[in-house]
Amino acid sequence: MCPTCDITHGCRYWNLRELCFYLKMSYLFDHPGSVFYAIFMVIWGVTYLEYWKRKNAKLAHRWDVLDYEIEEERPRPQYSAHCTQYAKNPITDVLEPYFPPRARVARIIAGLICVMVMVMLVLVFIVAVIIYRFLIKIPLFQNKLLRSNAEIYATLSAAIVNLILIMCLGKVYETLAYKMTQWEMHRTQSEFDNQLIFKVFLFQFVNFYSSIFYVAFFKGQMVGYPGHYTSFFGLRNEACDNGGCLIELAQQLLVIMVGKQIISNCQEILLPKNDL
Repeated sequence: MCPTCDITHGCRYWNLRELCFYLKMSYLFDHPGSVFYAIFMVIWGVTYLEYWKRKNAKLAHRWDVLDYEIEEERPRPQYSAHCTQYAKNPITDVLEPYFPPRARVARIIAGLICVMVMVMLVLVFIVAVIIYRFLIKIPLFQNKLLRSNAEIYATLSAAIVNLILIMCLGKVYETLAYKMTQWEMHRTQSEFDNQLIFKVFLFQFVNFYSSIFYVAFFKGQMVGYPGHYTSFFGLRNEACDNGGCLIELAQQLLVIMVGKQIISNCQEILLPKNDL
């Protein structure tokens, strides 16, 4: 079969029988039982949510708070401290700190632009990891001892680099998102929390899953064909490994999910948060 990269970079022709091991491994993730597992997870998720709603209603009835209405929230202390204007509350007729809505909207738009810039930065790092994965294959394929498993080593090392970038960008953005949300001057704690959650969720979703989406849906789709391979920055576009992209996707998920959990647990033990 044709090499997965240029022969000049050390890639070699390979035999179709080399797929046997990878296909057997991929069957662990892609088999008829996966359909029933997916159906079970959907049913379990819906059932759990509905039982929680029932439990919530039962407790509300027991505590006689079914008709409870949340009182109007007071302004956040940080909001009051940074406001330079005051206006009467139309409901309570009490003089309260005031921030012009037009200025707040302008700040929210600026914050969203900053979020988009950070998302684009994540995509730039994803491209950098793709280029790294290709470049690291060259010395691996040229090494006779590592040539047989060069694809696996390159994929795992790229996944580890990707995990490090994900964790670093996540920490930087969490701090940035908190500062931006404070700067937007939201009046109540609920408004502040909603805006902060939206920013963090949007960024972390792209941060954690963009590389997984790339492997699952885009990698190997624009490779070309022998004699007319497409290139990116002068490098031949990535093709899926001999066993297909499913094995690489499993490796990517394993490194990101398990690695993140290990790092988070180590942080909790070595650097516990002090909320006091």
